[in-house]
Amino acid sequence: MPLASTTHRAIGDFEDIALTMSDGENTVRVDVQRNLLVTVGRLRQNSPAQQLAILEVHRDHIEQVASAKYDKGDYHRYANGRVVRITLGDWERYRPEEKVAGDTRTGLVGSIA
Repeated sequence: MPLASTTHRAIGDFEDIALTMSDGENTVRVDVQRNLLVTVGRLRQNSPAQQLAILEVHRDHIEQVASAKYDKGDYHRYANGRVVRITLGDWERYRPEEKVAGDTRTGLVGSIA
């Protein structure tokens, strides 16, 4: 089941910025590496506020990547929930480009195998 977006605000911690998505009635945390946001945002000055702003600009794509990884079972299970981690490698595998033949569902290029 694809993950659905929520309206919850992203929360920052030391290494990642977390947002939540839902899988039906279950909440799934999505951890986005800060270095991904710095790279994607081409930030010269690296502040938490700038990273949160970059996350919001790219939130739709980040959520698509998280949903694709989740559908493939690429997440961590913990006693109290599930976590999908988005890295720079994931961003590069799932570039936000035009749809390609064979992947009309997400419009994402690449796959995680």
